[in-house]
Amino acid sequence: MVSRYLSIAEVDRHPISIKTQEVSFNGSSSGSAKSQFIGISLPWFGQYSMIDPDFSIFVSSKATGNCDSSKPVEWKIITGVVVGGSVFIALAITTIAVAKRNHWMAKAKANIKSFKLKKVSNN
Repeated sequence: MVSRYLSIAEVDRHPISIKTQEVSFNGSSSGSAKSQFIGISLPWFGQYSMIDPDFSIFVSSKATGNCDSSKPVEWKIITGVVVGGSVFIALAITTIAVAKRNHWMAKAKANIKSFKLKKVSNN
């Protein structure tokens, strides 16, 4: 895989030219798995440095790799929609039930309070 970095970085709010170089290379004997380390030379900075990598090379519109696109994924979509919809409906019903219960409890407390006030005022 190839990677790129811009040749300019922002260091303490100033644009600075940077230099990238290969630090070491580690080849694996188990096929195509390899790792590579890249060093980036930056001057000393007091607050921050910002290096902008170019990720466009990691994104590809071509269908390459080991993905098997012949398997249908419709069942995954249907399962997700059904489970998500069920959870949403359950949450909606629970919210409505709790709101009605709280409303009923507040109304009952108000009735009890008014009954007690009437009883005290009659004595």
